[in-house]
Amino acid sequence: MNALTEKQKMLQRQSLPLEAKIEMTKKRVREWYDHWDGDVYLSLSFGKDSFVLYDIIKSMNIEIPSVFSNTGLEMPEIVKFGREIIKNDPSIEEIRPKKHFKEVWEKEGIPLVSKKVARMVRTLQGGSEGRENTYRLYDTGINSQGVFCKNWKLPNKWRSLVSSEIKMSEKCCDYLKKEPIKTYQKRSGRQGITAMMADEGGYRGGMTTCNQYTAKNPMSSPMLFWTEADIWEYVDTKNLEICHVYYERIYDSEGELIWCATPHWKGEPEPTGYRVVFQGDDYQILELGDELHYRISGEPRTGCMFCAFGVHLDKGLNRFQRMKISHPRQHRVITERMDLGSALQLIDVKFIPEGVGDNTLFENNQMDLLGDK
Repeated sequence: MNALTEKQKMLQRQSLPLEAKIEMTKKRVREWYDHWDGDVYLSLSFGKDSFVLYDIIKSMNIEIPSVFSNTGLEMPEIVKFGREIIKNDPSIEEIRPKKHFKEVWEKEGIPLVSKKVARMVRTLQGGSEGRENTYRLYDTGINSQGVFCKNWKLPNKWRSLVSSEIKMSEKCCDYLKKEPIKTYQKRSGRQGITAMMADEGGYRGGMTTCNQYTAKNPMSSPMLFWTEADIWEYVDTKNLEICHVYYERIYDSEGELIWCATPHWKGEPEPTGYRVVFQGDDYQILELGDELHYRISGEPRTGCMFCAFGVHLDKGLNRFQRMKISHPRQHRVITERMDLGSALQLIDVKFIPEGVGDNTLFENNQMDLLGDK
């Protein structure tokens, strides 16, 4: 009988029950910890996946510090949730990038479509001088050996971006996320643990090894075989409180949170007496008296709020349409003052939900996105 391939092993592990996955994750963490003589850290974003891993590691009674890389673009609710946790756990360190996202966008360009497409567009916008081979590869698909490589030619779908006035780049992550982490690793001598899961697809979907000891950048992903359903099963069965943005919410027309479906909600009960005046795929416009409120489903992901990589693939309300309802001030900053709206129009992505008018912007309890807070 032939031995199982790594991909078959991954599929087998993904089918395990939750408790077996928890024990396997603990085993991977312990192996990583022992291999590096305890010089490891957890990359903690305070999203639901990394917070589940944080909870598992805390149950192991081993000392592993956590690092919160605050890019300045996290949802304010995530930052608030995280800082409440940090108050009670001195082993968590918050790090920040040297540059503000506004500076990075203005100098390098905006993150649009995907890292690969953004890199291609940036190269073609910059001209061929000094990089003739790369320019030809992205422009025609012909590599330095004269061989046609279809996957390295900029798809025709995105060719119009090259001649547009929109400057694009894949470097935002380098400045805001990767550099602070690399600086921390160099300073501390620690190797990272992440909550990456193959279930997320893309590059991660092709990964099959949890602990990569000999990689150029060694990394442990002890939850690689978990799925989204596992995360929610853990949250529910362990009664783990995660940030409320992952649950269904109701906002007023100014972006003020009225109610949330989290079992840990401490505010007023869900209002009654609404009349549904508009029904979208995953949101409703509600009328209560002379006021309009908006009900939206929980956030599927919570990375950098303003990142437009993959937005054209979002299902239902995309991230910027959601932002119009939940964070109208940030929505105006990014789509108007930072002109992301023009870029989204170029790739035929809507950024205002159907039926939602111009929300009144609010100033209280919001981060100063163009300042240093």
